[in-house]
Amino acid sequence: MTHIKDRNFCTPKIDQDALKAKREKELEEEKERLKKEYEERQKRKKEKEAQKEKEKEKDKEKDKDKDKDKDKGKDKDKDRDKDDKDKDKDEDQDAMEKEKEQTPEAEPRIFELKSVFYNQRVAKKRQAEAAKRDRERMMKPGYFPSVPQEDP
Repeated sequence: MTHIKDRNFCTPKIDQDALKAKREKELEEEKERLKKEYEERQKRKKEKEAQKEKEKEKDKEKDKDKDKDKDKGKDKDKDRDKDDKDKDKDEDQDAMEKEKEQTPEAEPRIFELKSVFYNQRVAKKRQAEAAKRDRERMMKPGYFPSVPQEDP
């Protein structure tokens, strides 16, 4: 069990090609995600600008009725701010959900035993086999030389 605690017992075999391909795939996915986010932001920015221009035109037309427009303008600004905050929150939640869905695939971990440990195991196995053979030989009656029976 000491080999579990020993860091030098074995080393993981790392497939460099697969690792490189995985990194490239992740980078491509990240680029696509960033492009989409950037396009969405630009789209929202243009929509906000268009809204502001429309509101400016409406405000110019309604300058005659200032008292009535002040209350409505404040309400519109509040509603617009709330809508913007809600959109941002929704996008953040969507991004978090996507990240949670993307679970990293577990690669098969292949380990390479260090040569020293491998040689120790092979030597131990050979010694056990040799000891077993020696025990079997000792059990046979003809293994040890017998004392001569006849006189010389």
